[in-house]
Amino acid sequence: MPDVTPNSRIPFGKPGRFGFKGKKLGSLADKALEWIARELWDSDLHAWALAARTIIDKRAVEGKKIEQEKSLDQQADEFLKNRGYGKLARRH
Repeated sequence: MPDVTPNSRIPFGKPGRFGFKGKKLGSLADKALEWIARELWDSDLHAWALAARTIIDKRAVEGKKIEQEKSLDQQADEFLKNRGYGKLARRH
C-alpha cells in the first residue's frame, strides 16, 4: 500500500456530500478525522487511521481548526472579538 498523505484521496466509504469517498484526507473536518482514526485503527486500513491521527495532532499543535465546523455567527463573533468588539453577530 502506498504512503497515505493529507493529499491522498479516500478510496472507501460513501461518495457525496456526507461521505468521505473521493475527498482528500487533509480536507476533512476534525470530527471526521477522529472517526477515521478511532474506527480504522485495528483494521486493514490502519495506515489511514495513522495518517488521520497525524493530521489531528498537527492541527492541535498549530491551534487551527477547519472553519467549516463553526457556524457563520461563531466566525463573525470570533472576528469581532479579536478586534475589540463583543458578540455583535449573535442573534438573540
